[in-house]
This record gives sequence, C-alpha cells and structure tokens, in this order.
Amino acid sequence: MFLLKDWRRLSLLVFLICYLFFIGCATGIHRLYQGPPLPKGNVAQIINGSGNCILLKSIDGIEGSRCFRAPFATTAKVEILPGDHTLGVYCQIEKVVGGWYSSIKQDVKFKAEPGQTYLLDSKHDLTYLTWFFIIKNEATKEVIVEEGPFPLKFLGRFPLLR
Repeated sequence: MFLLKDWRRLSLLVFLICYLFFIGCATGIHRLYQGPPLPKGNVAQIINGSGNCILLKSIDGIEGSRCFRAPFATTAKVEILPGDHTLGVYCQIEKVVGGWYSSIKQDVKFKAEPGQTYLLDSKHDLTYLTWFFIIKNEATKEVIVEEGPFPLKFLGRFPLLR
C-alpha cells in the first residue's frame, strides 16, 4: 500500500515536470537581453517560418536552448535588442523518400529594427545539394536577407526504405 502511494506521487511529479517543459518550449519567448521585458515596440522578434528546415544554433554567439529548433522550437520567439546581429544557422532536411540532408553552421549577419518581427526561412535544391537562408519581415513579407548557396550533405536514407 505504501509503495502504491509513492508510485502515484512519482508519476504525478514526472507528468508535471514533462508538462511544464513542453509548455515552456512551445509558448516561451526567449529574451536575449538583461532586465525586465521591454515593450514590443522597443525590441525585435525572431520566429521560425512554419515547417522549414532551419535550426537556429546561436544569436550573437549565445547558444540556443533545448527548446529551439527554428522547426531556439517551431512556435517559440526570440526577443532581441535592435541593431546588428549574427545568427548561427543550420539547414536540416528530412525527406521520407529522399533521406536526410544537413549543412554545417553558417553565420549570417542582419540588422534588426525596433518593433519588427522577422521570419526565418529557407529554400533548397536537392539536385545540387544547396540551400539559401532567408530572413523576411513578417508584416510586409519583404526579404531582408538572402544568403547562399550553402552546401548540403547527404546523410543517408531512412533504414526502412533501403
């Protein structure tokens, strides 16, 4: 009887920890500045474009958290101060039929304006194993940065398709 109560408590504790972890990753706004949150008009936001292959590894040399796979999580946002920034990005493509492709980290510079939200995006060409990194203004859809082509490396096929 005593062990059953402990097991239930332990299960509840594990559930709560997992729940808080996933909620924090999915909805969190990561602030890369010190002090209290600033008004939205005084900071810039970076979010991942839906469903693309971008992995945001770092911003100005600060490594992303476990939540960020920009698919820094797909719905997470990063707030930064306006000014010049360097993003460390990867491209990782997982095609069910085509296999896995990945790149080495690329450092891309851009200037963030206050009150603006930027979407990270990419385009790739698997025929030539290349990809381009794109930053768009969310409101206007204007391309702010397009850099590349960067090389992609074929990592292999999914085991069940061999």
